[in-house]
Amino acid sequence: MPLAPAAQHIDPAWQGVLDRLLDDLATSNVVPAPLHPTLAALRATPATERDRLAQAVLAEAVSAADLPHALFVTAALQVVFIDRACRLQEDEVPLTDTPSLCPVCASKPVAGIVRIGGAYGGLRYLHCGLCATEWHMVRVKCSHCASTEAIRYESVEGGPAHVQAETCGACHCYRKLIQQDKDPLAEPLADDLASLVLDLLMGETAFTRASANPFMPYAIDTPATSPEGSADA
Repeated sequence: MPLAPAAQHIDPAWQGVLDRLLDDLATSNVVPAPLHPTLAALRATPATERDRLAQAVLAEAVSAADLPHALFVTAALQVVFIDRACRLQEDEVPLTDTPSLCPVCASKPVAGIVRIGGAYGGLRYLHCGLCATEWHMVRVKCSHCASTEAIRYESVEGGPAHVQAETCGACHCYRKLIQQDKDPLAEPLADDLASLVLDLLMGETAFTRASANPFMPYAIDTPATSPEGSADA
């Protein structure tokens, strides 16, 4: 099992990180004016409500009302979780029963990356979008369901050659694979965001994205309720 699932162990220091981030953004000359009310509202949000937002972000259960604040909450959470991961020694990270989850915080990987150089050249690692931990997983194997059947690779014609969508015919999910041999400066989190065209094209297929990018959250629909309290049909 992982050391501690992210949602069960949130360092209270994340609140201070968020305050510092919001203060810096509020005085920045590059932040668009329409964003200032959102920053101010989150700055004034009680700590208990912020913790609820953090739990929603970690559970990938962000509501439409929470979307404006989710990006900043994610950024603050990343700081404390990456700091925690950096303090661990390799022998302190346990083997996990579920190789498709981060061994440090149990979050889903945002993408896979094929390394270059030395003993790691040609090996595929999964990259955690929360704590930035990377762990090895053999190639040509679904990073979601672990199937080795019907694995295919899709890319955008004329697009970045180092970004592919690894699709699985068993679970019908896909996750991006970033190849450093084609771009030595490739970074999973950033290159995933920079290749949204590939996601749009995959949206026209039968494959579903296996996990979201933490900086591109999507809202979870909640059923509307009638005045009597029952769900509308």
